[in-house]
Amino acid sequence: KRLNNSSLTMRDLKNILGVSYTCINDYLDEDDKNLLNLERSIMEKEVFDMIKDIDPSIKIIQNTREIIKPYELDLYLPEYNIAIECNPTSTHNSKYGYMHKEELAKTKENHKVKPNLCNDHKIFLFHIFSYEWNEKKDIIKSMIRNLLNKNSNIIYARKTEVREVSPSISRKFLDENHLQGAVGSKIKLGLFIKETDILVSLMTFSRPRNTIGANDMLDRENTWELMRFCSLKDTNVM
Repeated sequence: KRLNNSSLTMRDLKNILGVSYTCINDYLDEDDKNLLNLERSIMEKEVFDMIKDIDPSIKIIQNTREIIKPYELDLYLPEYNIAIECNPTSTHNSKYGYMHKEELAKTKENHKVKPNLCNDHKIFLFHIFSYEWNEKKDIIKSMIRNLLNKNSNIIYARKTEVREVSPSISRKFLDENHLQGAVGSKIKLGLFIKETDILVSLMTFSRPRNTIGANDMLDRENTWELMRFCSLKDTNVM
């Protein structure tokens, strides 16, 4: 049954029904797209307000088509050469269940074209997906502060040392500080403040996966793939 309350977002539906974003997406029809637009506009406003909270003087241009014509950038920070795309989960997942073939092809093409055009203009395009914004907002805020050089907690290399990290510590640190959370790995290297147990950065490595062409590597046994890298939230590790 349709939920006609126009104030509902995808996140509201997910919480009310107790199902995944993809499941909701499979049942949406053309008349439900106002929910998607609302979800996007709410997220854009929250990201805009968050940046202004960091520094009210930062110039933000919204929904401009003047930079990478004819494509639109949701938020553009010209002083930093940074653009931010706010992506509703339902239109940016592997299924695109409600889309017609023509719209699907256009959406997939936009995902490739926009980053390429931004690169041509020396603009860093930062994507935020609504499920990330809803569930890992603190990590995204930290990443944006880092992009803007606005993190107040700065740690310099000379105050740190590299040590191996246990699986449990690695898992906890990644879940708390990396958007994708923990993943299996063979090598876990942490950057600690000297003579303390304070972990401030983490890199994990595994043998190359087949999905990146490991079968074609001549020296697979001596090759490693970087699986995760992140630093402590709200911290700039120099």
